Amino acid sequence: MEEVLGWVSNIQRFCIHDGDGIRTTVFLQGCALRCLWCCNPENLSEGPKLKYNASLCTVCGRCTAACPRGVLKMTDSGLSIAWEQCVGCGACAAVCLNHARSVCGVQVTAGAVLRQVVRDAAFYRKSGGGMTLSGGECLLQPDFAYALLRGAKERLIHTAAETCGFVEWRVFERVLPYTDLFLFDIKHTDPEAHRQLTGQSNERILDNLGRLAARGARIILRVPVVAGGNDSLDNLLAAARLAAQYQVERIELLPYHKLGVRKYEMLGRHYAGAAFQTPEPEDLAQKTTEMRKIFPDTVVKKM
Repeated sequence: MEEVLGWVSNIQRFCIHDGDGIRTTVFLQGCALRCLWCCNPENLSEGPKLKYNASLCTVCGRCTAACPRGVLKMTDSGLSIAWEQCVGCGACAAVCLNHARSVCGVQVTAGAVLRQVVRDAAFYRKSGGGMTLSGGECLLQPDFAYALLRGAKERLIHTAAETCGFVEWRVFERVLPYTDLFLFDIKHTDPEAHRQLTGQSNERILDNLGRLAARGARIILRVPVVAGGNDSLDNLLAAARLAAQYQVERIELLPYHKLGVRKYEMLGRHYAGAAFQTPEPEDLAQKTTEMRKIFPDTVVKKM
């Protein structure tokens, strides 16, 4: 199992927002949804992605000479990048003296990841923490996710999986014995609204949620609250009713933020969520109060 390969964009230590205690969060690449507000665009598909921080670039030209595909060119107006031709080989990043370029996404073995995760085992034991798989959609790499979750449990490490729920049920069924906690995202409760916001309907997602609950899985529902997107009171109350129906542990409301916008610029991509806003604290507080009338254990998560 330790030789199973997977694509990872980041391994972040000492996390406190992705489950109980102090955790190591492993970000897997690949996702079947295309949420308009996505803050991790580097994880939408598997494979290396070039990131370019123009503020660090001195336009020295070393990268243009190093690029084997001619993606980078010097023009009268500065550096030009043909993003659609870039394969993320990293040749430009290797010669950049100012670290204006980096490559996000590497293929690694489950064993290599687990060796990093176990470094903080003492912190997990003290805090009740462990390893969380995130993404993207971590379960879209089913063999890799299985190897990581099973390997962590064999090392007596608590496990959590953050998921949008849009994978085949057999994937959940396989990892269920090795997953202590599911951080289950609910983007929208209405199928058509869900399709408009994410590119997919939510029937499979809600079916998987019901099946997990029936199997006695520990579930925390996570609802991103996006002003101008999914923040209607009707939608939030419907999420509260789902939580009550399936007797999940709690609801965590995640206020939308714009911290991911810069990533789109660095990846040469268009950000489709420019019209969305962070919910007003007073408005969100009022809606949270209404949700608690249906499902009392509803909290606003401070990220």
